[in-house]
Amino acid sequence: MRVRFKKLMGPLILSSVCVVSLNHGSAIEFMPEYSSLSESEEESFDEISRFDSEYQSDLLTYMKSFLWEYEWISRRNALDLSVGSTSEHEFGINNRIKLEKGLTEALDFHWTFVDDRSRDREILHPIIELVYWPHDRVGVSLYGEPGFHKRTNDLGMAFLWTISPTHQIRFFHTFVDVTRPQRNDRNDTFVSPHLPYSRGMVGRLWSPVGSGRSEFVQYSFRDESETHWIFPDGGYEYRYRKRLASIILRQNYFVDSFYLNAAVQFDQKLESKSATGAPSVIAEEISVETERALFLCEGEWSEFLKHNWTLFSGVEWVSRNWMTLKGSAHQRDFLPYIWLSLPAWRRGADEDRWRVGLQGVWHRAHGSSEIKSNLDLDGRLEQRLNLSYDFSFSSDPSGSELRVLLTADLDRAFSDFQGVFEGGSAQFRTAW
Repeated sequence: MRVRFKKLMGPLILSSVCVVSLNHGSAIEFMPEYSSLSESEEESFDEISRFDSEYQSDLLTYMKSFLWEYEWISRRNALDLSVGSTSEHEFGINNRIKLEKGLTEALDFHWTFVDDRSRDREILHPIIELVYWPHDRVGVSLYGEPGFHKRTNDLGMAFLWTISPTHQIRFFHTFVDVTRPQRNDRNDTFVSPHLPYSRGMVGRLWSPVGSGRSEFVQYSFRDESETHWIFPDGGYEYRYRKRLASIILRQNYFVDSFYLNAAVQFDQKLESKSATGAPSVIAEEISVETERALFLCEGEWSEFLKHNWTLFSGVEWVSRNWMTLKGSAHQRDFLPYIWLSLPAWRRGADEDRWRVGLQGVWHRAHGSSEIKSNLDLDGRLEQRLNLSYDFSFSSDPSGSELRVLLTADLDRAFSDFQGVFEGGSAQFRTAW
C-alpha cells in the first residue's frame, strides 16, 4: 500500500500545481458525485455582494479535519455533522451519513444523505442506491433521489471500478429532475435538448483500516450540462452551466508522526436570466459567470514538543472572479493559520483535548463599482482566535468525537469588546 501511494503522489501533485497556475476557485466539495442543479440554485445568483472579507475565514475555521475525511472514506458506515455561524442570519451546515449493507454476494444496498449549505451552494440529497457486482472488480449502480415534490426526483447510473480493496473509481451520470415533465405541480419546464444532467468521475484511494496510517487521495471532475429552464409565470428563462475539478489528499511523509494535508479545487459556473415576453419579473437581462479556485496546504505533526501534542500549520489561498453584463470584479483571500491540540481531561481510556488556533486573512478586492460593494475594502487584514474542546468517546481514533468551538475577532479586542465574539460551531463524527 505504501508503494501505491508513493507512485501516485507524483502525478497528482503535478496535476494540482497545473490546476492552480491556470485557474481560479472556492469552498471544498468532498462529495462531488452528488451535486447538481436544484431549485435553490435558480432562486439566487452568486453575486459578489454575498461574500465579505470574513466569509472564507469562517469556512476554514469550521472545516472538518482531513482525519475525519479519512474515516469517512475508509468506512462502510459513517456519520459526521457540522453546524457553524457564518453571519448574524446564517449558519454554514455540512452534514452527511452513509450506510452500506451487503444483501447477497453480488448485491449491495447503499443509503447516503448529504446536507451541505452555505453561501456557495445549497445541497440536500438523500440517495438510495443498489449496486450489482458481476465481477469482484466491476460494479453497476442504479441510484435515485426521491423528493417530497416529485418534480425534483433524480435518477442516475454509475460504473464502479475496484482497482484494489482500497482504491475505487466511480463514473456517474445523473439525470436531474427527471420526472419534472410528467410530475410537475408548477408550469415551469426544461427546454429540450438543453436538459439538466450531471456526469463525471471520482476516485478514492486510502490506506487500510488498522494499518497504522490514515492516508487517502481523492480526485474528481464533474460536468453539469447547459440547461435552459422556462418560467412562464415569471416571464423569464434561466440558463445554467457548471464544471468542477478537484484533488484532495492526506499523505504521511518523513516520519510516522507527520502528515501533509492538501486540497486543490477549481469550478466555473455560468447563470443568466432573461425575459421571454411581457409581462416579466426580469426588468433587464442578468448574467453572472464565476470562476473560483482554492489551494490549501497543511502540515500536521502529532508529536510536537511532547508525544501527545499535535501541531497543525497551514495556508489557504482562494480566488474568485465575477464577470457580469455590468462589469467584472475579483476577490483574493490569503489565510495563514496555526492550531495546537493539547490533552485535556481523561475519562478512563478516553482523553478529551483542547485546541487553540490563530488565523489571519489578507483580503484583496477589485472591480467595477456597479457590482462591488463599497464596504468590500481592498487590502483588509483580519485576525481571529479559535478555541475548541473535543470530547472523545472511544480510545480508538475511529470512535465517536464531539467538538464545540468558539471563535473571537481579535481586531475588535480593544475597540469593540462586546463584538469580539464571532460565533462558533458544533461538530460530531462516528464511524463503524
